[in-house]
Amino acid sequence: MKWFRSARAKNIPVNGVLLQEKAREVLESLGLETFKASNGWLEKFRTRHNISFKQICGEEKSVNPNEVTDWFGKLKSLLKGYDDRYIFNADETDLFCRVLPEKTLCLEG
Repeated sequence: MKWFRSARAKNIPVNGVLLQEKAREVLESLGLETFKASNGWLEKFRTRHNISFKQICGEEKSVNPNEVTDWFGKLKSLLKGYDDRYIFNADETDLFCRVLPEKTLCLEG
């Protein structure tokens, strides 16, 4: 639960598979190698800790505005010497968009 709260506080999306894998990892490190983080375990964990599964919408917390300002300065120096016809925008490419889950587990309220 401590790891889950920490991940969500950093706005990291956590799905059931990720939570199950982390539980296996933690319990294995404690010597409980026979533990199986089954779907039943996940549902009971979610119920016990009042965790729901919600759709992620928007990019409100995805970018720190200060980092954007810093990046613009770095980008200008990176692009120096390149002709405009060789510069293009590949923002939110299909490959990158599908890296993160579209839903996340979160604490109620």
